[in-house]
Amino acid sequence: MFRLLLVLIVVALALPLLLEGTRSPCEALERRLAQAQARSTGAPGLSDLFPAATPEASGTGMASAAVAEKYPDLPEPAACYIVYYETYYQAIVGG
Repeated sequence: MFRLLLVLIVVALALPLLLEGTRSPCEALERRLAQAQARSTGAPGLSDLFPAATPEASGTGMASAAVAEKYPDLPEPAACYIVYYETYYQAIVGG
C-alpha cells in the first residue's frame, strides 16, 4: 500500500512537468495559464512562442500572481502544483 501511494505521489508531481515540458511546476502553470488565456481571447497559442526549455526562474509572471493571491501561506512550488491541478480540473469539467 505504501508503494502504491508513493508511486501516485511521484506521478502527480511529475505529470505537470512532463505534459508542459518544463523543469518546475511554476513554469508549467505559466504555460497552462498562457494557453487558457489564448483560448479565451481567440489568439493563436501563446505557448507556441515559448522555447522548448524556458531558462526563466520559476514563479515569474502570471504564476506568481495566481499562487500569491490564492495560497499566500504555502511555498510557491506547492501552490503552483495546486493551482495547476485546479486549472486542469476546471478544463475537464468545463467550469
